[in-house]
Amino acid sequence: MNNTRKTTTSVDDLIRSTLTEEEGRFYDELGEPSFLEDMRDVFRGRQKFLAVLSFVYTLIFSGIGVWAAIEFFQAEETQPQLLWLGVFLFSSQAVGLLKTWYFMQMNRNHVMREIKRLELQMTHVSASRAE
Repeated sequence: MNNTRKTTTSVDDLIRSTLTEEEGRFYDELGEPSFLEDMRDVFRGRQKFLAVLSFVYTLIFSGIGVWAAIEFFQAEETQPQLLWLGVFLFSSQAVGLLKTWYFMQMNRNHVMREIKRLELQMTHVSASRAE
């Protein structure tokens, strides 16, 4: 893990050494978004409808899970307890899968941002070498 960080730092240093002072300031202004900004960015773009839909379904399945847990503890017999346990497990699994999809979208957005940043850096470097 520590070796990976050193490699990333050395690559960043190598990129910075090829940039002019103005390009370096521009690179620094790009910055890194916070976790909340990453979460918000999922709701922008082409798949915002799916993001909203997944958020709504996550809330619905969370509510169903809470309801099933309450019913489970209030049930007097084993058969209804098993039924409510099954509903609770299903809703928990659904929430987990929806959250996994959401975080995969966040990761995709982050990777795309890094690719675009690299493209921008490459165009700056190639333009400065062509001059």
